Amino acid sequence: MAEPTSIFGYPIKTAKELGLDEFFRTRPDVAGMAWGGGENGSPLMAPRSVVSNPYNPSQSNALQRAGLYMIEAARHSMSQDKYKPDFPLSQEQQAWRGQLVGPYQSNDSALKQSILSRILVGDAVPGITARQQVEADSLSKKLWKKDSESGHPLQQYLSALVGAGTSN
Repeated sequence: MAEPTSIFGYPIKTAKELGLDEFFRTRPDVAGMAWGGGENGSPLMAPRSVVSNPYNPSQSNALQRAGLYMIEAARHSMSQDKYKPDFPLSQEQQAWRGQLVGPYQSNDSALKQSILSRILVGDAVPGITARQQVEADSLSKKLWKKDSESGHPLQQYLSALVGAGTSN
């Protein structure tokens, strides 16, 4: 089954389409990003989309790529809705913050949105609190509703990957 062309309403683009190929070539540590709407240095008026880094080894795995798309689409959704999580960080998350790069070290909202989007896909997040899980569950319902309204492309794709027992 072919990958979906959008996720939760946000188009999936290639690095070349967005002019990010050279950036990703020099930053294989970056798995991908939300692009457009002023996110990650993109022009404010650029259409919102998600992109994976073809030079990041994890992105050759279809399930990991789908997870990245979900994370970045969730970030777009929260940004577009001007959603600012107001839960406190756990002690474990405060310690984890020091290991992260970019805006997560100094921008509470970016870190909290990252925590929620990572919980959404089952990524490792230290010290998840009950309140954070409730917020992530609420975000999940909203995003899966968008997938449902667009004919379930992500749900069908993930089901096909898991049913085939493949991750590539």
